[in-house]
Amino acid sequence: MSGTEKLKLWLSAIIVLVAIYVIGYAELAPGVRFGVAAVSFAAAASLVVFSQPGRTFSYFVRDAGNELRKVVWPNKQEVMQMTGIVFVFLTIVTVLLWLMDLVVGILLEQLVR
Repeated sequence: MSGTEKLKLWLSAIIVLVAIYVIGYAELAPGVRFGVAAVSFAAAASLVVFSQPGRTFSYFVRDAGNELRKVVWPNKQEVMQMTGIVFVFLTIVTVLLWLMDLVVGILLEQLVR
């Protein structure tokens, strides 16, 4: 990353910190605070977008959105069936663990006597 890219990211971080200070601590009218915050976040976002890491991140977000559109989501019936299977499985595992705990407890009690 070049020096100008680092400078852009540092400037955006400073702008965001100033915006957070203005939002939380500055004694300004609410509308003014909102305006300063909106302009600050927009300026910081534009600095980030025009830096190489920002462009890389925006490509990643766009590609992730494209992949999300390709996902085949289950319908309600499939969700209910899978939920039922999970509950049955968890019940079986819970009973098995309870039985194992019971057996180990009895064995340890016999060993201690």
